[in-house]
Amino acid sequence: MPTPSPDQPTLLIVDDDDAVRSTLGKIFSGDHEVLFASDGAEALHLLEREGARPHLILLDIRMPGPDGYEVCARIQDHPELALVPVVFVTALDSDHDRQRALEVGGSGYVSKPFEPEELRAEVGSILEASEGWGDLAATADGPRSEGEAATSDREEAPVWERLTPAGFEAFKERVAANRELDEEQRARLAEIGPQELYELGPALTMSDEQLARHLARHLELEFVPRILADDVALGRLPRAFCRNHLTLPRTDGSAVAANPFDPHLLDALHRSLWKHRKPTLALAPRSRIVEVFERRPSSDTASDGVERILRLDRAQEEGASEAQRRASELLRSAIVEQASDVHLEPKEDHSLVRFRVDGEMEDVRTLSLEDTARIVSRLKALADMDIAERRKPQDGAVRATLGERGFKLRLATSSTPAGESLVIRILEPDADPVPLDALGMTEEQAHAVREAAARSQGTILVVGPTGSGKSTTVFTVLSSIDAERRSLLTVEDPVEYTIPKAKQQQVNERAGLDFESLLKSAMRQDPDILFLGEVRDAFSANSVLDFASSGHLTISTLHAANAATAVFRLERLGVKRGAMAEALSLVVAQKLLRVLCPECKEESAPTEEERTLLARFTADVPERVARPRGCPSCRDTGYQGRTGVYEVLDFDHTLVRMVREGDSVAELRRHAADRGDLLISDHAIRKVRDLQVALEDAATQVLLEDRERKDQPRGGEAHQVEEADSGPDVIVEEEGGQNQNAGADAGKTSATVLVVEDEAVTRRLLMGILEEGGYEVVSASDGVEALMRLGEGDVDAVVSDMSMPNMDGETLLDMISEKGLNVPVLLVTGSVSEEQEALLLGKGAEDFLEKPVRGDVLLARLRKVLAR
Repeated sequence: MPTPSPDQPTLLIVDDDDAVRSTLGKIFSGDHEVLFASDGAEALHLLEREGARPHLILLDIRMPGPDGYEVCARIQDHPELALVPVVFVTALDSDHDRQRALEVGGSGYVSKPFEPEELRAEVGSILEASEGWGDLAATADGPRSEGEAATSDREEAPVWERLTPAGFEAFKERVAANRELDEEQRARLAEIGPQELYELGPALTMSDEQLARHLARHLELEFVPRILADDVALGRLPRAFCRNHLTLPRTDGSAVAANPFDPHLLDALHRSLWKHRKPTLALAPRSRIVEVFERRPSSDTASDGVERILRLDRAQEEGASEAQRRASELLRSAIVEQASDVHLEPKEDHSLVRFRVDGEMEDVRTLSLEDTARIVSRLKALADMDIAERRKPQDGAVRATLGERGFKLRLATSSTPAGESLVIRILEPDADPVPLDALGMTEEQAHAVREAAARSQGTILVVGPTGSGKSTTVFTVLSSIDAERRSLLTVEDPVEYTIPKAKQQQVNERAGLDFESLLKSAMRQDPDILFLGEVRDAFSANSVLDFASSGHLTISTLHAANAATAVFRLERLGVKRGAMAEALSLVVAQKLLRVLCPECKEESAPTEEERTLLARFTADVPERVARPRGCPSCRDTGYQGRTGVYEVLDFDHTLVRMVREGDSVAELRRHAADRGDLLISDHAIRKVRDLQVALEDAATQVLLEDRERKDQPRGGEAHQVEEADSGPDVIVEEEGGQNQNAGADAGKTSATVLVVEDEAVTRRLLMGILEEGGYEVVSASDGVEALMRLGEGDVDAVVSDMSMPNMDGETLLDMISEKGLNVPVLLVTGSVSEEQEALLLGKGAEDFLEKPVRGDVLLARLRKVLAR
């Protein structure tokens, strides 16, 4: 460990990029002693184990192992390091990232690429300011009494004269003057001293904000209702001092404080912050300044990487609570089982724990309602959610680690009659990308995708239903892009994977960063490649295509049934066919199918029913098919993992002309099939033929929904999907591959319909009818999931089955009414008595549909309801 020169400050440079470390070293090596660390773990080792004591730390954020935020938080928690200023030097540049830097104790924030002279100036300024931090260190343990405050030669002004014990008493008299107080209240008021300013609130039935507003008006000071990260000068004062005295330095040289009657605070500000400046003070409510140090944004409303970390392999440590141990054990088990989601569903006398593994729900165990409440409260606290709020849906996120692996847990709560339910999505943001062929693409499909991603302009869309693996495919594509040579910018909600070299931005509604504002900002940052997490409305759809038309590459996702349907979906979002023809390069449609366990799958000739089904989709019916059985290797499920089935539509000259001329989806798909492309149903059949997937899964997940088939005659023969094929509850009439139920109004609505149905085949076919009828369609498998989806908004109508597990249609109706959600509900039922019909109509049901449901009737009833 080199001994620093007494005349030269020591800098510790922490960055996983060799080139950045080398550049920073050259900038500072002349007049600074420089230490280096290649990641957060090495930096913490130097500081905590080897006793390095630099004067300042330059710290990257995105690094393997502990990221910069965690390293900074660890430094702040170390008693001998807390006064070492940390300057973040990072490619991240959103308001949210700056806010997080402030929260964990950063003293400065410099965005890459940086100008050397500007960086040197920033470091010099912070080093100069930090020289006096040692004098303020004693104040971190709490303020001294009025008599101990040091004197200064500051100029006296009326405001400073009022910031005395006498001035505080005058303020008390003023705020109490117009209130009727009894003798006990007046006695309590008399006992409150200047250091207990905010005790006046409860005594006078005033909130923190009301009290601070009154005080600012009384003292004629600026009132600051909200603390913005860009307004805070991170490196002017030590974090411990600011936290204990509830004050923050601002970029204009002023300070904002919660309690101006703290004489030691004012003295310290005059001796440090205002040493060379005119003293200027502003007031903010106590709660607003506390938030700066304590709040942690939730992922769905802010950014990824919330700061509180749940260490799953430390649950048995001494001091861990029972709730900590149970929550950690449950999540460890979910990770080991490779679950994507964990559901905690309260029932009447217990809670059911369910894992989603390979896309399917599995009952895992039961818990007492008391244990469930403790686990939910524990996770909500870590995710900075409101523990006391159990009725309104909430979203949050928390980091978790298990060994060397890092995870992000996205939490969503909802209220049920039996208690608060919780769904946990488990993400591994730093996982390595999976090659396209390993995801399930054919070599030809993967080559087409890679070729499109290498182009300098155009639009690549990845489409499919929720949970179809779109994010994973996009992550693989983006990770293959040469971000050294090209600038890659993303706008996501939320960020799910860490993309090396990309500048990732995430929606943060709480901070005022919505999708539209971030997208507008992205356009001004001159990226070569823009990834937009989802095309969700007319603005995002047109923006993506306009950006591509101006000579850039854009990549995004979209909800659509197949590749050609994406054209129809964009058209419904207000995009002109000419704009699509000019900008679209490639559309990838995908779905996920479970892979049969190679250890126990059963192979045999297809049954007569299976042959009939296969014959509808291929002239070459396979001689053998495989079925799941179950063994210890696959935990008796019959499956191990999932694979994708894809449809890759490359827009050649003919296809571009067809789009521009307004050809139908059927004609676009027919052209793709004629030129030899695999339609998604073809790919599913190929995987059935290869004995990778079960025919039943392929049929329910893909084949029965893929109504356009390349082997169908051009004119089409009238045919009917019989009740036996389509499930017990739906009859669908088709001709020429087009659903006649769509009627003349197909494509003329932009309404979104939520389909709630626990039976998979029925749910998918209802969705197909509605999609072909021109509606946006989302789905839920029961009432609990439906409530969570409704909590996200943007649903115009609900079509719900009556009989479902967890929460039936009637209870769902009650909950919609209780939550004040103004959304019409159509109930699907086998039969209903006049008394029950009257009851349900009284509870808010708009209409009923009897099983079996006819597609034309469903669309007609829905149009009528939405027209009201």
